[in-house]
Amino acid sequence: TDAEIRAQVNTAFPTLTKSQMIRRVPLVTTYQSIITDLQQQIVQSEERKEASPIPNYLSATSKPPRFTPLKLCSICGCEAAYTCPACQSRFCSVSCNQHHKDTRCLKWKA
Repeated sequence: TDAEIRAQVNTAFPTLTKSQMIRRVPLVTTYQSIITDLQQQIVQSEERKEASPIPNYLSATSKPPRFTPLKLCSICGCEAAYTCPACQSRFCSVSCNQHHKDTRCLKWKA
């Protein structure tokens, strides 16, 4: 489809019919009509691409997740119940919180 449009562009612009030459139709209006026709063809080809049953890069999507995301500790990986107020990182216990503050929470120190 894209190759056909390119071929039409290459062939449409230099050619004018004899009746157009005799009537002395301005080239601008002739070329504008050609351009609008080509734009309509491009839009129609894009609509056909979107309606195709074969997924492409733009139309391929996945379903939303069935389960809520897990809230895991950023230190040990266990289920986390607490959140660092500075960087919103999660931790599960006081010892993980202390380790996080000492080594990983660089939100306001940098």
